[in-house]
Amino acid sequence: MRSLLLALQFLTIFSLKKDLSPRSASEMAWSQAFFPLVGGLLGGILAATAWGASNLFPSSISAVLVLTLHFLLTRGLHVDGLADSADGLMGGSDRERVLKIMKDSRTGAMGVSSVVLMFLIKFAALEVIISRKIFWGIVAGPIIARVAPGVFSAILPYARSQGLAKEMVSQGRWSIALVALSLGVGALFLFLPLQELLLLFVATLLLWSLLIYYYWLRLGGVTGDLLGATIELTESLVWTIICCNLTR
Repeated sequence: MRSLLLALQFLTIFSLKKDLSPRSASEMAWSQAFFPLVGGLLGGILAATAWGASNLFPSSISAVLVLTLHFLLTRGLHVDGLADSADGLMGGSDRERVLKIMKDSRTGAMGVSSVVLMFLIKFAALEVIISRKIFWGIVAGPIIARVAPGVFSAILPYARSQGLAKEMVSQGRWSIALVALSLGVGALFLFLPLQELLLLFVATLLLWSLLIYYYWLRLGGVTGDLLGATIELTESLVWTIICCNLTR
């Protein structure tokens, strides 16, 4: 239960217990197993918001409201990771330079451009999903995306000597990843058509395989920023695939 509360506190603005802190690195790492459940909560709130807004506003305005709420509920945590990752990976020529740029609190042109493009992709996909009233599609994105940290931490080492995500990543193991996968897939089975689930599974597996190889090639591991970027990229992919399926 503590790991679930840690996951909720880490990923969102919600905190059910004041002054909750991990008792060990292992406990913090195990919180990743419950990230998909937090994703389901986020997705449910976003879907309910989309449903309510769609009865009052055009689908485009509803999509903007959903994205704004998503940003507020997560404190823009993963968006910041995407910006830092884009700046570092596109601006650094070697491992040390990439890590140094990613640690810089200032956001560069690559980071801003990546965030803008990501929001445009999400907006376009959500506008279609909301206009077709396929609200389960909104829930799928946050669930699948938040399986990623557990999987990546089990495969890749932490790329820095120190960092905020070191405890989670360095203690990552396949048992944590398998629990995250089981919870994520189990939640999706409740509302996602099997054909859609298989398509999303294959597409997500391909994206993650490419990212894992790229992170290993460039940095020899993963960082908290890269995990955040992976979550944002996965969400964008899932919503885009669902959107494309609706328009076929």
